[in-house]
Amino acid sequence: MAKSRLRKHYLALRAQISPDDAARKSLAVARAVLSLPDYRSARTVMAYSALPGEVEAGAIISAALGEGKRVCLPKVRRPPRHLRQELVACLVDDYPGDLEPGAFGVLEVPDGREMVIPPAEIDLMLIPGLAFDLCGIRLGYGAGYYDRFLADPAVRATTVGVCFMVQLAQILPRAPHDRKVQYVVTEEGVQPCLI
Repeated sequence: MAKSRLRKHYLALRAQISPDDAARKSLAVARAVLSLPDYRSARTVMAYSALPGEVEAGAIISAALGEGKRVCLPKVRRPPRHLRQELVACLVDDYPGDLEPGAFGVLEVPDGREMVIPPAEIDLMLIPGLAFDLCGIRLGYGAGYYDRFLADPAVRATTVGVCFMVQLAQILPRAPHDRKVQYVVTEEGVQPCLI
């Protein structure tokens, strides 16, 4: 199946989850993430602000801030016209108080108030997606922001894909630029990815 058809398929599956069920499942995902040894040892965690329908990461962000971890969230930086937009990790001290709607309506640190965290300082990255497979391949929305961020050789973080169980596939198509995650976490627990 072409990626565009797969995106429609997984968007439709995700849309069938009621808001109450999504909230309950998001809390189960949060508990699983918070139990990961890689989370417990992480000093700096890159989370995300959820798009409608995605696993809500607010409980993870609040827990990490409460434990004294540094938390950063992705922000789409809009460089001069001739350059491609890029994802940067911006420090958050107050969630969601520090944030405003940015690119795609996602909550992010407002322009002019960013403190960018170098990729090498991130210990754990939570990565949302439309689907993940058992080998750690991610089906995103097609813009490639996370793939380009993960391609930076400075990234040493443990990578954790986050989705609902209906978004976990046996196998997804892989392009040469696709970057794998090391774990996928759903409401049913932690799935280490196959090599």
